[in-house]
Amino acid sequence: MYPNQQPQAYPPMQPNQMPQVQMYPPPPPAMGQPVVVGIQQPLVNNTNLNVCPYPCQAYCGTCQQNVTTIITNKTGTGTYQWCLLLLFFTGCCCIPFCVDNCKDKIHQCPRCNSQLGYFEYKLC
Repeated sequence: MYPNQQPQAYPPMQPNQMPQVQMYPPPPPAMGQPVVVGIQQPLVNNTNLNVCPYPCQAYCGTCQQNVTTIITNKTGTGTYQWCLLLLFFTGCCCIPFCVDNCKDKIHQCPRCNSQLGYFEYKLC
């Protein structure tokens, strides 16, 4: 405080007096029919299905829905290449047929089972 300055005090209150609080006005009454707002989901780009070996978000053109794909494994050329390579070096060629990571992946819609994409496993 500066010299010669009086401390500021709150105005005196009456014993039963409560401070006034400003309240918001009530919302206006609803008139007519309620408004229904439709939310359109954005379309998911399906270009990453051919490079993704895992379930991905995709748009199914058949059932018109955004879905998470299911994966089906299929023996492909990469599997046979590993088979020949292992046969040449170790003599055991059945391992790539037992490992899902050495197989091609087919992305399918879980609702209508249509094929949405195909990931081809490549050796190199």
